[in-house]
Amino acid sequence: METREKTTGWGRYPVVESSVQRARSLGDLADLAAAGPTSLLAQGSCRSYGDACLSDRVVSALPLNRFLSFDAASGILRAEAGATIEETIRFFLPRGWFPPVTPGTKHPTLGGCIASDVHGKNHHGEGSLANYVDELEMVLAEGDRVTCSRQHLPELFWATMGGMGLTGFIYAATVRLKRVESSFIQLRSERTGDLEETCRLLVETQDSSEYSVAWIDAAARGRACGRGLGLFGTHTAAPEGRNGRKGPFPLHRDDAVELPGVMPSIAFSRPGVSLFNGAYYRRQLRSRTVRTVHYDPFFYPLDRLANWNRFYGRRGFLQYQLVVPFAAGCESLRDILRLLERRNIVSTLAVLKTFGAFESGPLSFPLAGFTLALDFPCRPTVIAALKEVTDVVVDAGGRLYLAKDAILEPQQFDGMYPRLAEFLKVKEQYDPGCRFRSHLSDRLGLT
Repeated sequence: METREKTTGWGRYPVVESSVQRARSLGDLADLAAAGPTSLLAQGSCRSYGDACLSDRVVSALPLNRFLSFDAASGILRAEAGATIEETIRFFLPRGWFPPVTPGTKHPTLGGCIASDVHGKNHHGEGSLANYVDELEMVLAEGDRVTCSRQHLPELFWATMGGMGLTGFIYAATVRLKRVESSFIQLRSERTGDLEETCRLLVETQDSSEYSVAWIDAAARGRACGRGLGLFGTHTAAPEGRNGRKGPFPLHRDDAVELPGVMPSIAFSRPGVSLFNGAYYRRQLRSRTVRTVHYDPFFYPLDRLANWNRFYGRRGFLQYQLVVPFAAGCESLRDILRLLERRNIVSTLAVLKTFGAFESGPLSFPLAGFTLALDFPCRPTVIAALKEVTDVVVDAGGRLYLAKDAILEPQQFDGMYPRLAEFLKVKEQYDPGCRFRSHLSDRLGLT
């Protein structure tokens, strides 16, 4: 059954009216690919931020959420593409297994995570999701069914990892889960005084921390610019006294809070953000603390607010994520924050991490360096300022994350991904008619 629906990514910008069909089997995917018109795109839970998940005609993979097989000794899972991280945690964590890589929300689908080649707080030491995917089962543009891996059709495998859904439908994937002792994380939090100290702390702890991330105060001025809280986590055993009725693997609650209305505009102004950030920074009284926490607030703090993406109002918001090589590093990040300050643009949330050097697909986002994610209300002045920031990123040899992009221009994009020609060659081979396309791929000239 086909319906017409208005859809958006998580940023609620842009809004697109799409024809939506739902696939419930591998045969459905093959039939839709073989019979459909030019425009096709698999769609999951729409947790990418911009227009990567939007197309004039989409096929929802959400009904394809079955776990097909699991080896309890090795943690090797074969699952359909519509299974979410949340569903995976609920079923496998009580058995001692956790997703090997997870973004900052547990609601994306497996297929969406593969298409975005998602990274987490552990990329510096363990890489992106591509490092843990062994095999992909796909449906190509004319309905052909293929299986690809690092050994078989490797060019298709790598183009699909981070390929934004443009190489074909992902029906299922074989993924290696991570063995854990409990639902808990040992968390060390360290306060930093400026951006240079924050960057140095992240680099110095790359070999000693399983997970690392830093919240930074993007509203602070002068020498305090970039001060923050470095957060370093490691899977650990359940703390004493927590092995009761639920055992060492208590799951997250599913009663996310629905907050009413839209945040007042003052909350997104520099004075409002500065006030909040100052209080958040000072709530940690000591320079260093260590405690044990549940996985849910560590990995997914915003999932407790079911509708937080609506705080920014009807025009939505932008999450702008960049990466710059270590060589450009702290200096480039400081230039970016100062540019935004001169334009009187302030990020409501700023998160800094490091990436390691790992094998990846031609359109995969990570490269060895610093990655900074910034949130902004969607306004013309913000978009204009971010286009200037993008020029700084390109000059530094960096790139933007396509899964969060809504404003990148084709000439800027062409300078970011040096293996673009490699991707386009695979695209031409497996989808010569450019049937798999999105608003993002059309905007950037990929289709």
